[in-house]
Amino acid sequence: MTNFQVYPGNRYMMRRSPTFIKAIVWSGIVTCILYLVGMMLASWLANGQPPVQVLQFIASGICGEHAYTEGASSIVAGLFLHCMFSLMIAAVYLLVYSLVPFVRQHAFKAGLLFGVIVWLFMYGAVIPLSHVPLQEPDPVMGVLSLIVNVFFVGLPIAMVANYCYHAHKKHLPDITDLIWHN
Repeated sequence: MTNFQVYPGNRYMMRRSPTFIKAIVWSGIVTCILYLVGMMLASWLANGQPPVQVLQFIASGICGEHAYTEGASSIVAGLFLHCMFSLMIAAVYLLVYSLVPFVRQHAFKAGLLFGVIVWLFMYGAVIPLSHVPLQEPDPVMGVLSLIVNVFFVGLPIAMVANYCYHAHKKHLPDITDLIWHN
């Protein structure tokens, strides 16, 4: 699809490449799917829980213990919340990717680090501040969720961001100054 864009210094520029918003959406979708599958697998390996309980756990962040008894509505709510979190996480990474040269130059390392940061944020702030029922700490699940966050959240977002940035940069050399404007 060809679209015309107006940029400072270039009156009209024709390009065929992903935009910043498309990069957020694609990395959010990839992360949403991989993270959900990874957490379902980790939950099953650590505790033998069925996959549906992962979505109920996510929904319990808003609904509390009622999420485990509400059935399909809590599963849909958990899926919606999970997708929104994935998009927000992707947006944060892509914004940092656009503004911090180290992240662009070392995408793999930055992806690993971002996965750890997401894990720390989720388990250090989001879950404790939500309505999730208190549970005994499970070290096996903690380690498995860290692995999932690193390899199914941080790295995929980093790789999609890197691909979109370099595909876009072929057409517009100093795109980071423009933050991938449409």
